[in-house]
Amino acid sequence: MDLNSVKLTISKSNLAFGNGMAAAARGYQKEKEAEKREALKKEGHGECKDRTEGFFLGDVAGSDKVICHFYKQKFYRCK
Repeated sequence: MDLNSVKLTISKSNLAFGNGMAAAARGYQKEKEAEKREALKKEGHGECKDRTEGFFLGDVAGSDKVICHFYKQKFYRCK
């Protein structure tokens, strides 16, 4: 048996094993991201809510990231 053919066979099997491990890692990462997205959705993330002053602080304090738009209905541009 030729030494070069053995080296080539070994390198191909290692490459295939590495690709399999990378694919498994990507699958695991996608699973974790989906779980995180689902947990955030259960907490009310991704929804547009009209909040009064009393509820605002409670909603904002429980999150790391918040997008907030302050408006006043009396102003023409906010209607």
